[in-house]
Amino acid sequence: MAKLTDEKRIRNLLQLYELDLTTKGSYAKIRKHIKKKYKANASEQASTMPKRFGLICALIDEHKPVLPEDLQTYYDERVSEILQKIKDNPPVEKEKPKINIQDRLRQKADIAIADLEEQVDDMFMSDFQEKPSPLAILVKYQLKPMHLRFVIEWANEAMEDWVEALEPEDPQIKEAYDHITKTKKKRMIAYYESVKQSCEKIKSLTKKKSSVKIKIR
Repeated sequence: MAKLTDEKRIRNLLQLYELDLTTKGSYAKIRKHIKKKYKANASEQASTMPKRFGLICALIDEHKPVLPEDLQTYYDERVSEILQKIKDNPPVEKEKPKINIQDRLRQKADIAIADLEEQVDDMFMSDFQEKPSPLAILVKYQLKPMHLRFVIEWANEAMEDWVEALEPEDPQIKEAYDHITKTKKKRMIAYYESVKQSCEKIKSLTKKKSSVKIKIR
């Protein structure tokens, strides 16, 4: 991927991330970036950093920009800060617990859910021009009905947030989703519905015949 050098484009992308990434989402971007670039575990320290740092981490990972001087300085300072925090309070290496069958099922489902969450990010970043296929991901990981219940739980929880955001009564929820149009909120609800429908399709076909090939549209 060629490096992005257009300063105006870089700043516009940063504004787009500001609108589309939640604070919690920015922490996830920090953890991913620090682990990938600095081989450090920021699982505990990411949430102590400003959201803006997470936005820049996401921008760097996804677009490889040559940052303007002010953004580069800000980024370098925050990197030094978080690496120092990790050095001062390194994460405790927990003893690996024994994994039971339910944990193994959830682990496999969580891998697929991570890809589904990336689809959500891609939809937002493309201003809903992307046409994601949840079914393709579920088939890719060869999820069975025992895995799919975790995916359905995830979809239900995520969809509840967007349903509530349509007509929010809570002032905090209203403020958090105020920048997103009602049309986009409905598209998000439709996406999670399609995830659930894809799960049901796989479950139905699995019952009929384990050798049936699922067509991906």
